[in-house]
Amino acid sequence: MDKYLPQPTEDLIEAKKDLKDFGYCYVANALTKDEVVSVKTRLTEQANGERKHGVAVLEYEGSNQRMFALVNKGQVFRDLMMKLVVEEMARSCIGENFILSSLTANIAGKGGEKMPLHTDQMYLAPDLIDTPMVVNMAWLLDDFSEENGGTQLVPKSHLLGRKKFLGLLGEAKESGSGIRRTFIDNPEFKHEIISATAPAGTLLIFDGRTFHGTGKNLTENKRHAIFTYFCRTYIRQQENHFLSLPEEIRATSSDEFLDRLGFGTFRGLGAVEGNMEHGTKDKESVRGIERKIQSRPENIIGELS
Repeated sequence: MDKYLPQPTEDLIEAKKDLKDFGYCYVANALTKDEVVSVKTRLTEQANGERKHGVAVLEYEGSNQRMFALVNKGQVFRDLMMKLVVEEMARSCIGENFILSSLTANIAGKGGEKMPLHTDQMYLAPDLIDTPMVVNMAWLLDDFSEENGGTQLVPKSHLLGRKKFLGLLGEAKESGSGIRRTFIDNPEFKHEIISATAPAGTLLIFDGRTFHGTGKNLTENKRHAIFTYFCRTYIRQQENHFLSLPEEIRATSSDEFLDRLGFGTFRGLGAVEGNMEHGTKDKESVRGIERKIQSRPENIIGELS
């Protein structure tokens, strides 16, 4: 493994290079100390509320808590997906046009286990293994370390290529020991598994082809992170925002925000009754695009005679 591994940096040129070369990078001070407190406070309130009302998604007898559809659960979460750093870094990885696949959180406590290593575009591999189709951005609300189970990453695993990727999956299946042990035991892959290590306020970004997974928290303190997961505009989203977004949020949101959720038309996609009044301007960023933001028509045309 290279002696140099990505370190937190405020230089986005360097961060983009790390993302391209290693499959992940850290953007330092992506959140101010006040923003970390604000986001973590709202997340903790929501987590406690979901436990109180019996709707929490819990793992390992309650040690870990997963939270979904954070778009619905606070303005501080919606603000994260619209930050300028998100647009610049997402565009560098998956291209000019992208939308939010999901906005989730993971609160990892003592007693949980390591998550199986996986990629976020595993459902597309191996056909598109040579192309990043999704990118994930983790907002660190606590210091991440190996001790508290900081996200595990396999540097340069995004560069495996089709042949090695299939070989990895095949060997893991044949041995029955899983991808983690295959990475460790087989010198052909020569990939080390590392733990994300960075202070609170850092933005950890990883290519959709990079193998990763939640680490095991050995400390007494919970570890909080929010994940803004983006995909190319023509990929099916993890969260069905069209059904899960409350009407009151849709009605009061900007076109720019709704476009980021996928409500905008894109090159013949996303029409309502064929209405494609405004097409995408290919050479413009999402902030400059005139898209027609779709909503349910008052009268839907059905069977006629």
